[in-house]
Amino acid sequence: MASAVKAKLYGFQGAPPSLSAELMLRHKEIPYRRVNLIWFRAGRTLPRKGFPGRTAPALLLDGRPVQTNRAIARALDEVVPDPPLFPVDPSERWHVEAVESFGDEVLQHATRRMFLWSSTRDPDSVTPHPAIGRMPFPRNAWVRERVMRRPFAHYGITDAVVREDFEALPGWLDKLDAFVADGALNGRELTAADFEIAPLIGALLGIADLGAEIGRHPIVSLVDRVLPAGASRRTSRLKGGAGAMVKPSG
Repeated sequence: MASAVKAKLYGFQGAPPSLSAELMLRHKEIPYRRVNLIWFRAGRTLPRKGFPGRTAPALLLDGRPVQTNRAIARALDEVVPDPPLFPVDPSERWHVEAVESFGDEVLQHATRRMFLWSSTRDPDSVTPHPAIGRMPFPRNAWVRERVMRRPFAHYGITDAVVREDFEALPGWLDKLDAFVADGALNGRELTAADFEIAPLIGALLGIADLGAEIGRHPIVSLVDRVLPAGASRRTSRLKGGAGAMVKPSG
């Protein structure tokens, strides 16, 4: 029974992947406790809790340490098979896992880079999605730039890399729309891929004028379905929202 499962989720405040793990736990109706980590302490905190690294989200599931959303999704299906996070049909599962791989290996990293870069350069150009929450960025520009040096170096965030992310985004949105069209995303039953992709798109919607661009794509319907506050947030973006988007020059 889901109610008998013990779950403790470690995540970062305002981080879309941490919300993804929460959404999957809610989908399974597993009661859980959420603990927000401090980024620069995670490397010490998580190993003390039995995790092999500093990656979040990190889930203690009946005392078993599980890290990354892909591993969490499969562990949740093991302990509570119904409702499933993956289709039973092998072909359908293959398509869902292909979407999941794209989200994990490409979109998640690019979203993080664009969101952190934009928030560091101009916090007013970013409106956190209400379902995700706000990351704890210092308001003072001098302090913010220095605090973010370590995350920028860790995640490989540079003007050149982020510029490539912004330029690649339209193609990625088209790819996601194709997944929606063939039912691998936003299908009849929600899957792990839906819960992992929706918060990423929700975060991108908050980056100033990106909301207007994303709002023209079918993928936005997944955000409105999985993150209930997404519809109102998308409307404010399409009307202009706060501030103009800052982009890397070059």
